[in-house]
Amino acid sequence: MVQGSLIENTSWKVESFTEPGKFYTVIKNGEEYTCTCPSFQNRHIECKHIKRLKADIDLSFGAKPKKKKIESKGEYEMRTKSGIPLDIAVSGLQKEIRRGNTENAVFLVQDMVLAGFIRYAYRRLMIIAAEDCGADPIPTMAVHACYENDRISSQDFKNGKGNEGVLITQAVVSLCKSKKNRINDDLWCYLLKIRKDGEKPEVKDYFIDEHTAEGREKGRGDDFWYRESSKLENKAGKNPYEEKLKKIDGFEE
Repeated sequence: MVQGSLIENTSWKVESFTEPGKFYTVIKNGEEYTCTCPSFQNRHIECKHIKRLKADIDLSFGAKPKKKKIESKGEYEMRTKSGIPLDIAVSGLQKEIRRGNTENAVFLVQDMVLAGFIRYAYRRLMIIAAEDCGADPIPTMAVHACYENDRISSQDFKNGKGNEGVLITQAVVSLCKSKKNRINDDLWCYLLKIRKDGEKPEVKDYFIDEHTAEGREKGRGDDFWYRESSKLENKAGKNPYEEKLKKIDGFEE
């Protein structure tokens, strides 16, 4: 994670991917970034901590975020318009969307937008759509459409302001009203965990058809394609050309 503190305006603490609780410092100098992690120090190319920072907080556009100095630490904390730490506001936004608490969800995203975090808010909404709305791609597409419309229609988008808030509100309301299912995130995390135990993807025989080198070596052609590789589950409607094509290719059930 990216820690919610900004040191001297150009330096961020980014948590290690492999050692939870350990942080590296990413420094922005003009358009260049450096990181204190071993990978960057040894290779001098953009590391995953810099990439994570860029993904979580867009530093190229948007108004300068509101910062509150913490006297005891000499640091700066990113906060929303009402003074809520940004990480807490984002966490609360996702929880309220999960629970369908529309009014407070919009209130939180408004707090982020008024502090100059509109692009970051949209980024988080896209992730929330994928994590919490299951296999249905419509919520993700809806958030992206609102983002694009906001970016195109608002002259102040680069200054952290949307089109009077109506489009990002539509995105949040849409997610609050959507049916919820966490299969995407849970499946991805489950597979990562069993991968650590040595599990690998299963290579099945019907993968090996005429479109692969091994399939061609085995002489697998149209017959294998029709019997195995072209099978469909959850078919949508009738395909009138399937039987016609099989007939032309001389395939018989």
